[in-house]
Amino acid sequence: MVAIELSEQMIVFDRTLESWLDSAQKAHQKAQKADNFAYAAYFLIGSFCSDGDIHVAHAARCPLPATATDGVRVFIHY
Repeated sequence: MVAIELSEQMIVFDRTLESWLDSAQKAHQKAQKADNFAYAAYFLIGSFCSDGDIHVAHAARCPLPATATDGVRVFIHY
């Protein structure tokens, strides 16, 4: 577990970021072969620190609509 103290707040990532990146990359490659898609998007929650480093607290794969790769723009109106 990685815990980074930031001025009375703590960001916790339950495993090292490097191992998560390796497993996410392998999962993407496996899914890419099976489903024949080329892109993935991830949502990251973290902070940019004064030392110039980005500390990630949470990462989740975002759903990627089929229209993202065909050049069609989708607008959502609220």
